[in-house]
Parts: sequence; structure tokens; C-alpha cells
Amino acid sequence: MLTSSETISGCEDLAYALKNAGRAMVIGEVTAGAAHAGSPKRLSEHFLRFVPSGRPVSPVTHTDWEGVATDAEGKEKLAHTLADLR
Repeated sequence: MLTSSETISGCEDLAYALKNAGRAMVIGEVTAGAAHAGSPKRLSEHFLRFVPSGRPVSPVTHTDWEGVATDAEGKEKLAHTLADLR
């Protein structure tokens, strides 16, 4: 699976789950890291706070994808693979 910095939330979950199940290789940029569910609460006219209220946990890694990097070398491998297919 190819990711970018704009890959977020459910798409990150899918990539993380497939990677850890051995069903896909994730390559590309580090994703947005939007793993923790929650909602903003207004503190005043100019301030909001965001408090996470949920966290998905992988049965394989016992954690989630928050702050997890992708295979940086994978981009180069993908480029070579795609070039070989042409």
C-alpha cells in the first residue's frame, strides 16, 4: 500500500492492519497519525482543547499507528519495481 502525509484515520487503520497481518507492504510517507478518536471542546472564544477518548489497539502489535513511520526505503523499491514494469 502506498501512503502519504495525507493518509489519515480509517485509511491508516487499513494500512496498519494489513501490514501487521502480513497481507501488504506499506511504503511511502509517514501518515498523519490520526489514531486516537476524540472531539474538540471549546475552552473560550479563542481556545479549543482536544482530548482523546478512544484508541484502536492491534491484536498483533498491542498498540496503534500513532507516530509509526513507514518503510522509507520502500519508496525507492517501488520506483524501481514500477520502472521495471514499463
